[in-house]
Amino acid sequence: MIIDCAHYQDGRRQEEGAVSLEEAAARCGQGGFVWLGLFEPAPAELAEVPNMPPSLEAALDNLKRSHEFLLKGDVFTEDLVETWIDYKMSKEVSQTRLRPHPYEFALYYDA
Repeated sequence: MIIDCAHYQDGRRQEEGAVSLEEAAARCGQGGFVWLGLFEPAPAELAEVPNMPPSLEAALDNLKRSHEFLLKGDVFTEDLVETWIDYKMSKEVSQTRLRPHPYEFALYYDA
């Protein structure tokens, strides 16, 4: 069961009480993130929760769009985050695209 759902922005909870999952997700367009408290969730409830990004590239794309939380407290700079994303894209994502995936070997070359 979902025991709590909240929208956080700038490090602070935006409402006192719980909000619906749909309402919290809609507010993410304003920035921030959704915190979801689950207790022994049913399969139907888990189906409503977004999964992890399917790839490093998707995760980096998400980070590029929403990384304001990393800039709070002057721990990371905008330049550092952008440089790190560019590095990961050029040294890992792009390099992976140039090589066959192990599953492709199993599909096409396995005897």
